[in-house]
Amino acid sequence: MRRNVEEKVGLLTILVGLIFVFMVTYELRDIIFRHLPYREKCSLVLLDDGTVCTAEDMKAYTGVIRSFDAKGNDVYSFCLSGSMTGPYKIYSDNVLVEKGMLADGRICGNRYLYSDEGVLVEKTHYENGVKQGKSFAYNEVTGNLVETGCFSDGEMSGLWSQYDQKGNLMRETFYENGFMSASL
Repeated sequence: MRRNVEEKVGLLTILVGLIFVFMVTYELRDIIFRHLPYREKCSLVLLDDGTVCTAEDMKAYTGVIRSFDAKGNDVYSFCLSGSMTGPYKIYSDNVLVEKGMLADGRICGNRYLYSDEGVLVEKTHYENGVKQGKSFAYNEVTGNLVETGCFSDGEMSGLWSQYDQKGNLMRETFYENGFMSASL
């Protein structure tokens, strides 16, 4: 009987420890992502069909890739079996300025843009690399909501709302096919 209790206490201790490790890992995921082993983009080859392969043996690559964008920012992305699939993050002077998910090299799901100070300035939904669905814009200093609306096939569509510094509705505008059709 005593042995059963000791085994249960031991298992419970291990479970609590695993939960703690998971929680800490989740909270530090942005830092951990940048410190995973990665390959420099120059040691990889992009084939005509979009497959990413290692330069040494031309095998489809799986892992983290570190590259640089046109502004010289660090770009960390994930490649799965040669396809740019999974999370990506862009850092400028060690500050996260963009993050999202890729599916076959195209942005999918929510894309988050941040100011150079790390304040969220935009959250927009994408499907197959095209803006589709809800979009939110925030003040880059205060982080307050300044605009909301929707995209359809990359074009502004439906009701868009603009807000003042205090969050009060200032103006509503209706868009069709990317063009303003009415201001309310």
